[in-house]
Amino acid sequence: ITFSAPTQLAMYELFRHRLDNGLIRLPDPSSSKAAKKLHEELKKIQLVNGRKIDHPKGKGLGNSKDLADAVVTVVARIAQEEKMYGLGSASGIKMSVLGATRISKIPKWK
Repeated sequence: ITFSAPTQLAMYELFRHRLDNGLIRLPDPSSSKAAKKLHEELKKIQLVNGRKIDHPKGKGLGNSKDLADAVVTVVARIAQEEKMYGLGSASGIKMSVLGATRISKIPKWK
């Protein structure tokens, strides 16, 4: 799936908002290789000119951004479903991404 830069930015902003407000939880990075990779990809995200999300190449990442994009896309899709069916944070529903057991801290985007 491809998204325009404004759509991808909106999806990442939604993800960031929900993460910051405890509405989603990520797996602890020590719980699996995939969880560690997800955290590393999310830490590398940069906001370019306030208009575009960038995933710079990083040592050990294999130039990957797919896992971060997949998780962010799932969160955005869940948000669409919540809106469609009148669900969401107002109803007390919280999302658990990848079966997480606790919130992990991801640094603010640069």
